[in-house]
Amino acid sequence: MDRKGKAEYFFRVFVIGIGFFNGLWIALGVNPESELINALCKVIKILSPESFEFIYTLVAMFSLLSLIASIFVAYQLGGKLGLLAIGLGFLSGFIIISMHLIGTLLLLISFLLSIFATSKDDELSKQTHSRN
Repeated sequence: MDRKGKAEYFFRVFVIGIGFFNGLWIALGVNPESELINALCKVIKILSPESFEFIYTLVAMFSLLSLIASIFVAYQLGGKLGLLAIGLGFLSGFIIISMHLIGTLLLLISFLLSIFATSKDDELSKQTHSRN
């Protein structure tokens, strides 16, 4: 993946998908993941009440493991600067309803940070390959 494609992917998936939308959902007072899990739990309770506790534990573990994996992959792609971009994306989603201009500026800053975060890795790999 070229540098532009990597930066676009990181921004779209991590900054917007994980950061901005999660902040926006919290600002709106809705959590789609918990709503989906609650609906799934109601169906499981009806279909299989005896195995509800076990299946609920599996769903909760899967949710936690997916969060850990997302943070790990985000760190691998963007490093600390990338995690900062995700944090700013989250903050922009959280405040964009009440402070449009500041939220938009934070999202723009997180976009620029995601470009620098993903290009830093390319420069390091070029230096490593030139030494070999």
